[in-house]
Amino acid sequence: MEEVEVGPAKYTINIDDEIMFRWAVGNLLSDAGAKTPPEHSVIMYTGSRKEGSNPRLPTNEAEYLSCVTIDDTSLLPTWEDVQDTIEILKEKERRNWIQGQAWRCRMEEYPNWEEQLDFMYHNGFDAWKTLI
Repeated sequence: MEEVEVGPAKYTINIDDEIMFRWAVGNLLSDAGAKTPPEHSVIMYTGSRKEGSNPRLPTNEAEYLSCVTIDDTSLLPTWEDVQDTIEILKEKERRNWIQGQAWRCRMEEYPNWEEQLDFMYHNGFDAWKTLI
């Protein structure tokens, strides 16, 4: 969960870290020349092979290397590249969400067209400009 601001309002949005991690690894593998779709697997790091261990995202390079398997290890992106790509993907998600919200905010700020045209008809264009 992250907070984003759209004008004066703050919203909490859900950016799924697991999806971002999988997208980042997949994108980087494709960019490196892996088969499309890349033949790799990502399992969430548990820190333990015990049953009942809660899977989670890797938090460092050692965990990352233990949870991503690929046939051609020379194509495996570095931990730093994965982290950078995750940040880029998250920023895109934030921007897309904000752009989607911006039109809603503007719709709430102004009366609908029918009301605006009616106001112009009865009160004149200059009065409408002052109102808007």
